[in-house]
Amino acid sequence: MSLPSWPNRKQEASSSLTMSSFSAADAEIGSLSARHSVPAVFQGTAFTAAGGLMSYGTRFAELYHQAGAYSGLVLAGAAPADVPIYQSTAAELIVNLSSAKPPGIALPQAIVDQATTLIR
Repeated sequence: MSLPSWPNRKQEASSSLTMSSFSAADAEIGSLSARHSVPAVFQGTAFTAAGGLMSYGTRFAELYHQAGAYSGLVLAGAAPADVPIYQSTAAELIVNLSSAKPPGIALPQAIVDQATTLIR
């Protein structure tokens, strides 16, 4: 998969990027944001691991576990309409400290303190 040409963000002093999609290009977009010093906030962890500044969102492993539990209840004979709805209340904040340095971002200490994972 190839991405459309990456804009020249060096000329735009206030450029930033916010992503909330899921695609095969997640890691590539995170890597591009780091390479071009564009601060980027994402929903998925692959972006941050590849160089994005931070991600905040649901813990997908928890949702996958819950989907398995739902499937087990239905396979055991429960009517899908009778299975209670579960809404995740757990979220994770992943901060990539090394991605904050090139664009010169000083992250507030409160964000660093509340991060569930810090990438140095």
